[in-house]
Amino acid sequence: MKKLAALLCALALNQGPALAADLIRKGPQILPPPPPPSWAGFHVGLNGGYAWADNPNIQISSLPLPPPPLVTPQGAVAWADRFALGASGSIAGVRSGGFIGGGQLGYDALITPHIVAGVEADFQGVLGATGSAFVSNATTQLHPASRLDYLGTVRARLGYLLTSDFLLYATGGAAYGGASSSMSIFQPAQGVIGGVGTGAASSTRFGWTAGAGGEWMFWQNLSVKMEYLHYDIGSIGSSLIATSGAYDPNYLILVPADWDMVYPYTYLTAKSHTHYSGNIIRAGVNYYFNWNPPLLSKL
Repeated sequence: MKKLAALLCALALNQGPALAADLIRKGPQILPPPPPPSWAGFHVGLNGGYAWADNPNIQISSLPLPPPPLVTPQGAVAWADRFALGASGSIAGVRSGGFIGGGQLGYDALITPHIVAGVEADFQGVLGATGSAFVSNATTQLHPASRLDYLGTVRARLGYLLTSDFLLYATGGAAYGGASSSMSIFQPAQGVIGGVGTGAASSTRFGWTAGAGGEWMFWQNLSVKMEYLHYDIGSIGSSLIATSGAYDPNYLILVPADWDMVYPYTYLTAKSHTHYSGNIIRAGVNYYFNWNPPLLSKL
């Protein structure tokens, strides 16, 4: 009897830990809280938005040129100055805005628990940011045009964490863009031969940009942002030389060889000037690698 009682006690003691383990496993599981968003390290992302110009006006200037002596040995044509005046002035262009889209790459460091500082570079193609005008007066028809093909920036960022997942920041730095300008001119003159000229120029221009934005870390490695930038990348212009012939009794020349009449010509040089500055509003998404090299993390 004593042996049977001892055997039952041993079995009960062996089953106790197993029953306790079953009770622990069947209880509610408490998960640890997710780690706070990490703003330090490299990030890469995409952006898209809209850009529009500050001032669509196109400046046109023109000067009369003396004609070649073999064509008009009498000197400059009397109405050359009037033609040049008709091809000068400020033209109110109609420069439309354009859609932009591209990507960005950057690095951020957590200076204090609430201060984030970093750098970011981006590049965007521009679609539809063209401007043109058409002017016609008594002597001249002008058609200037300008276009912005792409835009990029290299900027510093300094922000403040309003909460652990929302950053409000200011940004500024260098900007560059591909700008082009063209112009055509037609001057019917006062006789049988009309004048015409065309010119074009394009180059990469450099300037500055500044703005502000907000960024929300909605997931551990993903954020969305909204940003405004103002840019100014300077000016570009195109130049041309136009010529026009006309009937003017005071300048008729009789050539003894065949007694044909030679008509006098006007010559002028014209130049357009367009300033490229404007505004960008865009949205973007960033992926944070949470990779912070030890050397950079100490800066």
